[in-house]
Amino acid sequence: MKKAFLIIIAALAGLALFASLAAAQSQKGGRDPQAEQVIYNRLAAINPSAVAPFKMATESMDAGDLQAARDNFEQVLFLAPGFPDALRRLSYVEQRLGDLPKAELLARQALQFDPSPVNQDAVALVLVATNDKTRLGEAMTLAKAAVTAQPDVYYNYYVWMSVAVAANDFDAMRQSSRDLLKLDPVDPTGHYIAGIVAAHDGQYEQAEKDLRMAEEFGYPTAAVAEQLNSGITTQANLARTLRWSGIGLGAWLGGLFLLFLAGLLLSRLTLKAVDREIASGSFALSRVEAFVRRAYRLVIRITSGYFYLSIPILILIIIALVGGIIYLMFAAGQLFSWLALFVLIAGIYTLAAVVRSLFVRVKNEDPGRPVAPEEMPALWELGREVAQRLNTRPVDVIFLTPGVEIGVFERGSLYKRLRNQGQRYLILGMGALSGLTQGQLRAILAHEYGHFTNRDTAGGNLVQLVQRSLYTIARNLAHAGLATWYNPAWWFVNIYKRIFLRITLGASRLQEILADRLAALAYGASNLSGGLQQLIRQDLTFALQVDGEVKQAAEQQRSLHNLYTLPPVADTGAFEKALAETMNRPSSAYTSHPAPHDRLALIECIQAENPPGEDPRPAWDLIEHAGQLQEEATTLLGKRLLI
Repeated sequence: MKKAFLIIIAALAGLALFASLAAAQSQKGGRDPQAEQVIYNRLAAINPSAVAPFKMATESMDAGDLQAARDNFEQVLFLAPGFPDALRRLSYVEQRLGDLPKAELLARQALQFDPSPVNQDAVALVLVATNDKTRLGEAMTLAKAAVTAQPDVYYNYYVWMSVAVAANDFDAMRQSSRDLLKLDPVDPTGHYIAGIVAAHDGQYEQAEKDLRMAEEFGYPTAAVAEQLNSGITTQANLARTLRWSGIGLGAWLGGLFLLFLAGLLLSRLTLKAVDREIASGSFALSRVEAFVRRAYRLVIRITSGYFYLSIPILILIIIALVGGIIYLMFAAGQLFSWLALFVLIAGIYTLAAVVRSLFVRVKNEDPGRPVAPEEMPALWELGREVAQRLNTRPVDVIFLTPGVEIGVFERGSLYKRLRNQGQRYLILGMGALSGLTQGQLRAILAHEYGHFTNRDTAGGNLVQLVQRSLYTIARNLAHAGLATWYNPAWWFVNIYKRIFLRITLGASRLQEILADRLAALAYGASNLSGGLQQLIRQDLTFALQVDGEVKQAAEQQRSLHNLYTLPPVADTGAFEKALAETMNRPSSAYTSHPAPHDRLALIECIQAENPPGEDPRPAWDLIEHAGQLQEEATTLLGKRLLI
């Protein structure tokens, strides 16, 4: 690029600068009548008859009639020998006629008779015209001396720039154009040279700006276009693209950081709000807790939307990275075909993984076996009793599942859910019922109904969609062997997952705390606390029992025995150790529930008014035909495990 600029400068600068010299002899915009009159007066003092041919010679020179100008200037010198202004202007004429030796002789004579800045400039210009690089040092000295002596004369700066261009002296070009533009900010030649210098310095946007201004203020369009088309416009566009891409990338990363801070702040506000309510002894939903809930909902929506906003940015990053790596290989002249092919294929696979994540859908699949009210009236009656006590609408469908899970969810359009008209579902895992009393089950169901009361299930599927999209990207990258440190998509998945989980799970923990509070107020802290502890114990017990039975069945090549009537865990020491670890694990920002010991401590602080008493009847008594259902669930699990 620099070499090309030097060639263009050498070709254009002489044309542009020398074309402007005649029009800038004394002041910009033409000859200054007052300055010309001073010359006439000096000449008249020597020989009045020489004034008329001097005027005619100057007019002919400015009009381009060089032969007439030569004849008249020679007549002036005959009438007034050694007159410096005639010598200087005749030097210009001879220079334009191509007689450089004579032009230099005349210019030096003028300087000898009158060592003024204008005559210093005349000698400097002749030395430039000789194209002798060894003489440019003298030309530069003379041009700088003229500028120093007369810093307010445009012509001096034109000459200085001309010498600087001829010498390829970008420092001088930079200084001369800068000083000229201070004197006149709309000078076209100053902007033109400033643009070339900026391009040489790698400041392509500034170069483009100066060249456009030069054209706007009168510089030849063709000359400006040639410079812009030499690569300045391309480089300026690239610089703008990189700059705005950097700003956009920084803003995007800044947005991620703000979301992270929002999650951190909301988590701390949650803890403070809960502690404040416990200390006050009031367990109604406080204004602070209500504010945190609303803030969580807003931040979750923003974070979910930000994921989809991030996908186009991620795609552009991947394309730019792949294209940049391949381009650098070409630029270095060491393009390894296999490496370029790997980069290209990896980029395509990564893009496919990212794009496919946009088309995931949340399927409404039934989680288990539906139970009609007439099939298990006692279970349905207990559910309606709990709903009535919490002053909320009961569930519409109950699903029995083989595992230990108990939960609720809601279906229907977002409009219906927000208007509390969605269809409500309860998931009741049969594995959770062993050892659970009906009083404890009521408290646990009250916790689940508390989510309905607090409208925790009324939101859309946006959170699930984002979670599935993140999982889809991660799974596809892992399958392609691209879940690596050098893949930006893998970095994005890991970082965004942490931010998203911190926020959504923080909201979930607050929902669980508030639902626990409603359940404890409705059925007493002891029922809820006892029920939760039994669920934790049964979760571990059932997992160990099923694991042991599956191994024995595989070894003995038989079907599974009833998983809900298995003998107690044999290794009680290992079981109690695992239970203690579960109960005492610390709370984490990446779990949906508070740690068991923290959760139980919060529940124990709640003092309910006139809670129902204990109901020691087994929860299994609510299930009609329990043995048949247990065998069905055992068979179902056996099929899933290929036993």
